[in-house]
Amino acid sequence: MSYFDRNPMGRLVTRVTTDVDALNDLFAAGVVTMINDSFSSRSWPACSSRSNRRLALDTLAVLPGILIVTMIFRKFVRDANRRIRTAIARINAFLRNTFPV
Repeated sequence: MSYFDRNPMGRLVTRVTTDVDALNDLFAAGVVTMINDSFSSRSWPACSSRSNRRLALDTLAVLPGILIVTMIFRKFVRDANRRIRTAIARINAFLRNTFPV
C-alpha cells in the first residue's frame, strides 16, 4: 500500500495506458514489420551479390555508418521519449488529484 501512497494515481494510470499502447503497437505493426525487414535484409544481399558482386559490396559498405547513426539517434529518442512520458504522467497526476472522479 505504501507504493500507492508514494505514487499519484494519475502517474500510475498514465504508465499503464502508455504501456498498453506500446504493446498494442508492437503486436499490430511491429511484428509484421520485423518479419518483413528480416526477410528483406537476408534476401537482398544474396540476390544482389549474384547479379553484381562489386555493386553489392559497395552498397553494403555503408552499413556500419548507418548502424552507428542509428544507435546515436536511438539514444536521443529514448531520452526524449522518457521525458515526454514523465511530463504526461505529471500532468495526469495533477489532473487526477485536482479533479477526482
